[in-house]
Amino acid sequence: MSAMRVSEVQTGEGVNAALVSLMLGTKDGPVGLAFALALARPRPGFGNVLATLRPQVPCKPPTLFVSRVEMRDVAYHRMVMGPAQIGVARGLQEAINQGHLPPMAPEGWVGIATVAVDPGADDADLLYRNHLVAARESIVRALRSGFDHAALSEAAAGPFNDYYVPPVSP
Repeated sequence: MSAMRVSEVQTGEGVNAALVSLMLGTKDGPVGLAFALALARPRPGFGNVLATLRPQVPCKPPTLFVSRVEMRDVAYHRMVMGPAQIGVARGLQEAINQGHLPPMAPEGWVGIATVAVDPGADDADLLYRNHLVAARESIVRALRSGFDHAALSEAAAGPFNDYYVPPVSP
């Protein structure tokens, strides 16, 4: 494996959508260093925690769960650290159980999953499902080998996102 694999997956719609960006790599590579630094130096209000399936049961490979949005109130904190965090942990574990990671990954790798939960999120079960799917698919995409030039060229010809669709190029 190369020193670092990266992917990003968005699933769902509206305020309960999931956006998961994932970095995977060996403990002794750049992801391992980023993992250690982020765990040792969390930013106030952003909650860098190990992704856990249950209290005291972290997923494997150890994965740091990082919120991209500051958690300013208790209700939002509960949505991020509850359904979003458990969804990411479960999605990562399902990817391992389905054989998407090599046998050495659970002990030899680490991950960092950053998530963006909308402060208006209002359905814990849907938020959980969306984060589970996004995390599982992130691993699959991160480990997919090969570069799809045709897909990238097609996307470049008509870029858009949830916030903006540029005018058609002349």
